[in-house]
Amino acid sequence: MGIISFPLVHIGWITENLEQTRRFFEKLGIGPFRLFEPEYDEKFYLGEKGDFKMKFALAPLGPIELELIEPLAGKSVYLDFLKKTGGGFHHLAYDVPDLGEAMERFRELGMILIMSGARKGVRFAYLQGESGLTLELIERKG
Repeated sequence: MGIISFPLVHIGWITENLEQTRRFFEKLGIGPFRLFEPEYDEKFYLGEKGDFKMKFALAPLGPIELELIEPLAGKSVYLDFLKKTGGGFHHLAYDVPDLGEAMERFRELGMILIMSGARKGVRFAYLQGESGLTLELIERKG
């Protein structure tokens, strides 16, 4: 068994216009979307305290979900990706029982932490490998 033995929960898609992108995916038959703008207590970007803000839309996509992300403010991996590529597929996200333990497993493969955050009941971390693959690890409690 490979190192990615955690359940895949969503595919992340970065956009500069969430509403326009949501409408496009709905025309393709993907939806309905749940919209939200979470507030995080702890935010880190490239090893420093972060101050990013974003809005999300999630919709069922077979056994997983499609997550649309529009960066709203501050430096983030979302904004970096948007500036570099104009948007599109960004990451694969996995639910993990222990974020610290899961991050260590991926660090052993040479992946580096590029952004993380936490709010009540949820912690997340984005890791990137030399191939450019970005993974999001999500720990949910309670």
